[in-house]
Amino acid sequence: MCKKYAGQTYWRHRQGRHYVTGYPNRTEGDNRKHFILANADGKVRAYIWKDKGGDGIHINNGIDGGGEYVFHKDGGFCAPSSVYAGAGRMAADGNVVGSKWGNQWLDVYLKNTFQPKGTYGQSNTAKREVNGWWKCGDTGVIIQWARYGKDRGAGTYDFPLPMKFLKAGLLCIGYVDTAINAWGDNQSQSAHLVDNATVRVTIDNGLESVVLAIGF
Repeated sequence: MCKKYAGQTYWRHRQGRHYVTGYPNRTEGDNRKHFILANADGKVRAYIWKDKGGDGIHINNGIDGGGEYVFHKDGGFCAPSSVYAGAGRMAADGNVVGSKWGNQWLDVYLKNTFQPKGTYGQSNTAKREVNGWWKCGDTGVIIQWARYGKDRGAGTYDFPLPMKFLKAGLLCIGYVDTAINAWGDNQSQSAHLVDNATVRVTIDNGLESVVLAIGF
């Protein structure tokens, strides 16, 4: 039995099954309709369908398993497992593997390269100047250094630290900022933390004092 439709499409009935020939093939209706690829024994190896007003075209892998793929109508693509691009692979959890990362998973590469213990810490920061500081991103420990007393006469003065300690200053050391003659070090340079932002420094013989302070 053969029936002709518009567009030179024919439906042929053979042994209880319908076959479509010609172009274009068209199925109309607002309900879900599947395009099915099946084996000779009737087992379905793929379903292809799209709902009216749905999210996109769905392809189900049938009896072979592996889940359902979706080509979204916004241009996106969703795979039930991994997505491959050449030898590269993106896993369902967002991890990636490829030659860019030494043919290992990206999380393994990051752990081995940057944090052997597998923890991702905050970046360290620093002010690399004559009066500067270094701050540990993980612990918050701050090490500061500075030179004070230029153009100052002998005496004791308060100076601002390069950075205010956010919680506490632990200690500081002060001494003369130059080499002096042996047995002639009649210097009284010293330093003391007044508070988290201020250091008190003694100046002697017109020489600058250097200060090293530690806190957090």
